[in-house]
This record gives sequence, C-alpha cells and structure tokens, in this order.
Amino acid sequence: MIDCIILCGGKSSRFNQNSKIFKHKFLEKYQGKSIIAHIIDKCKQLNGKIFLSGGYRLDLINNLPNDINIIDSGETCGTATRIKACEHLITSDIFLVCYADNILL
Repeated sequence: MIDCIILCGGKSSRFNQNSKIFKHKFLEKYQGKSIIAHIIDKCKQLNGKIFLSGGYRLDLINNLPNDINIIDSGETCGTATRIKACEHLITSDIFLVCYADNILL
C-alpha cells in the first residue's frame, strides 16, 4: 500500500494566458479522459489513499470518485507546503508525490 499526493495547486498561468475562462491543465482530455483521471487510475493501483493538494480554484474540480481526499493547502503556497498539508493523513511508510498535469505511465 502506497499513499499518493497529487499536487494540483497551480494557476496554470501559461496555459490560460490567452483565454478568458480559467481551466486547470489537468482537466484537459487525453484519450477521452481528463489528465487527472488518468493519474488517479494509476494511483489506485497502489491501493493507498489518494490526496489532491491544491488551493487555486479547487471549486473547478468535480466528478471525482468519493475516495479521493481534496486538501485545500492555500492558494499561494509552494510545493513543500502542499505536501506538508497532507503529512498527518499519510498512513503508508512510503508515499508517492506527483504533479497533476503529468501522466504516469
């Protein structure tokens, strides 16, 4: 069992620079599913808890399975603070940290 922290707190500023409507990069579709759905599927194979640690526009994240824990670590914090926000919830000896906009193969 390996718990997973998926970092999803960025503003996707380069991705959204020419758009009037904000959208997280990880909500973009790849092979019919959002990038975050692909990552969650891979993390589920590890049989641990899954945490999404983010802050900016978390209200846009919906339609996730009930067993996914969303941790609001604040809009302006960095990577280490996002991981630290999940520290007390991790129960596995080893845990995985990944970014929400990179598909794990």
